[in-house]
Amino acid sequence: MISALPVPARDVALLIVRIVLGVILIAHGAQKFFSYGIGGTAASFAPMGIRCRPSRRWSRP
Repeated sequence: MISALPVPARDVALLIVRIVLGVILIAHGAQKFFSYGIGGTAASFAPMGIRCRPSRRWSRP
């Protein structure tokens, strides 16, 4: 369906889709970060089997 569009229109349509998805993903990540912080976000990924390597940059003294 998208291949039926002329090349410039297809490029613009894909650009718009990528921008919209990027905004959605950034908003979702920001919500997790500002609501739970780094520790809470890392803890929410742990049950899914996704480990977060500790970083001295984010740790509190």
